[in-house]
Amino acid sequence: MVIAFAPLRGRIAHGQDKSLSDYSFNWLGIITLLVGLFFFVLAIMQAPEWGWTSRDIVLSFVVGVSALAIFLWNELHIKAPLIQVRFFKKPSFAVAAFVVFQAQYSKIAMFIFGALYFQDKLGFAPFFAGLALMSAVVMNAATAGLSGVCVDKFGVRKPAMWGLLVLSSSTLWLTAFIAEDNYWLLLPALLAWGAAMPLLFLPSMKSSVDSVELTKKGQASGVMITSQMLGGTIGMSISSSIFLFTESYEYVFGTAAAVTLLCYLLSFMYFGKDAGALDSEKQS
Repeated sequence: MVIAFAPLRGRIAHGQDKSLSDYSFNWLGIITLLVGLFFFVLAIMQAPEWGWTSRDIVLSFVVGVSALAIFLWNELHIKAPLIQVRFFKKPSFAVAAFVVFQAQYSKIAMFIFGALYFQDKLGFAPFFAGLALMSAVVMNAATAGLSGVCVDKFGVRKPAMWGLLVLSSSTLWLTAFIAEDNYWLLLPALLAWGAAMPLLFLPSMKSSVDSVELTKKGQASGVMITSQMLGGTIGMSISSSIFLFTESYEYVFGTAAAVTLLCYLLSFMYFGKDAGALDSEKQS
């Protein structure tokens, strides 16, 4: 419905980017993206139940990966791509997108499987499981405003690295002690996890838009939101697959911790390194 009524050509469709105003909507891109994601996520989620080597799973992987490969090829060879894949050639932009991706991945693991854990292992009623998870949200209010102050004072890199350090530490804490089935033992990690989240999204968004030219900032923001949505979708499929295969909350949170640690390593090397470089070049 949105695509049917949306302006697909002209300045309204492409904002201030005049270079894209006269090109038609990228139908091949949207079709291959949707088909690729559908079959790829389906394969990951259903593999534990259907079998990793079953015909349907193998076929779903082949169709999904092939469609996504066509999508990437198409996006790199047309004038008005659906997603500016070329942005990812800049390490700082790619890592910023990964930070948002893994943050949403971690949120899925926390809010979906955390709620299941409180009910399944600790015997909480659904209402009280929700209250227990409030500890992972309550600190957001305190650090949401603080994240903006930190970015203004220290730039994008330091707040993001602090956030990733706290997030990875709290997720590792959960992984190590979740088998103890003691809510009070997990509470410090839940509070720290919630405090870290706002320190990831704002610096990442700012870093991404600062690394592209003025007319591309809207597209950069769109790519970051897409990365966040993919983090939730793929995080749900991977976490569900791991849980169905292992029936272990430790592996679910352990995998989320591993993704966060990888993100921390990549961010240490690349995050924010060329943010604002275009503005500096223009001023010089």
